[in-house]
Amino acid sequence: MDKFHTPVTIYEFSDVKSFADEFEIGKGDVLLTHRFLAAPYIEPLGLACSYIFYEDYETGEPSENAVDAMRNVLREAGCKRLIAIGGGSILDAAKMLSIKADATADIYAGTAPLERGLPLVLVSTTCGTGSETSNIAVIHMNSAGCKMGKSGPAFFGDASVIIPQFLENLPYDVFMFSALDALIHGIEVYLSPNAHAFSNVYSAEAVRLIVRGFQNMRLNGRDARKGSLLSFARASSYAGIGLSHNPCGAIHACAMVFGGIHHTAHGMTNAIFMHSILKRYVKAKPDGAIQDLTKIICEELGVQLDAAGAIGALNDLITGLNPPRPLGKFGMEQTAAGEYAKKVLETQQRLIANSYVDISAEEFTKVFEELF
Repeated sequence: MDKFHTPVTIYEFSDVKSFADEFEIGKGDVLLTHRFLAAPYIEPLGLACSYIFYEDYETGEPSENAVDAMRNVLREAGCKRLIAIGGGSILDAAKMLSIKADATADIYAGTAPLERGLPLVLVSTTCGTGSETSNIAVIHMNSAGCKMGKSGPAFFGDASVIIPQFLENLPYDVFMFSALDALIHGIEVYLSPNAHAFSNVYSAEAVRLIVRGFQNMRLNGRDARKGSLLSFARASSYAGIGLSHNPCGAIHACAMVFGGIHHTAHGMTNAIFMHSILKRYVKAKPDGAIQDLTKIICEELGVQLDAAGAIGALNDLITGLNPPRPLGKFGMEQTAAGEYAKKVLETQQRLIANSYVDISAEEFTKVFEELF
């Protein structure tokens, strides 16, 4: 039997006020967000809601300790509905907070059932995480020393909300890191040996829209993205739907480990590893699903290339818009490449199992070495 199901209800609004009015945000609602989002977009509306500001608990991606601290505050606030407004960090934290549990560790250990304790509204303010439509949450587990994902139906929001207004003033780097994350979600889920024909429709469209948008930016300048914000936001949500039915693969596995150790931006870290992993996929299995991915890339770039050439052309497009930095710049020691590879295999089997082809510990070591 093969099964595809997505319970996500997606809303699109042109501005924040329209969203607030439709959802009747007020007393009993707790908004988990950033001050820099609340001040210009939400507080001027005079809503009778409560706030939890993410930066009071964490400065980077969500951690086990920070989520547990927020959980205690949420209980005291008498929350009746949790509304998360932010990027992937906030949305993933909110998913964990909505689960009936005393501690985040209980959720990962399986000692707390994956049951929702609060209604959950997920509003994405970036165009990359896909967390607003996925059933996955990723948290840095302080007790394990790395980022770990958890998935299940309880992590779907009751509503997924897209508001392109939030993307208008995104700094360029944040925009790129977000879009790159969504692109790699689409690519990895599409190439997975466990891919589903229906979810691949979403993954393929996500790749198309982002490559098309990046090509437009290359031809017409960085600001050309501002005419395609809704397309980028939709691409992120499409990729999130695909991601709900199949985890990512080796690219994300490497990025999860490296990002967990060095606290690097998630989308940027994925982009660093992308080409190195994809060229190994092409070499090991050039005649599989990667041929379909090649067709998508070539159509959007207006070129005719084989798989290796298409992957190279995609890398050229990305590096032109977002020049990569070597891993050594973030504090990695070249002699430690084998240790990074070992940690990938030890902690990221959920992702490794969905890689397009198997990658050995030796090859993972070479990946870290050549990106040093």
